[in-house]
Amino acid sequence: MAQANSSLSTSVKIRFPRETLAALDNWAALNKLPRSAAVRRLVLRSLTLWEDDPRGYCDCNGDSDACTGACK
Repeated sequence: MAQANSSLSTSVKIRFPRETLAALDNWAALNKLPRSAAVRRLVLRSLTLWEDDPRGYCDCNGDSDACTGACK
């Protein structure tokens, strides 16, 4: 029988290609976040319907491939 874990978080190691890390670091810098917080925020966004939240979009002028604006 599984026991409840009293910890609020668990450490997980993830490997990313260098290109992904560079993009992640850029996104984190734009949003003034450390890399670990950026990963958590992006994973949470991918698991929720953040597209329905107008506050969840970056300032991309309608072109998500050219997004350079900070996300809100």
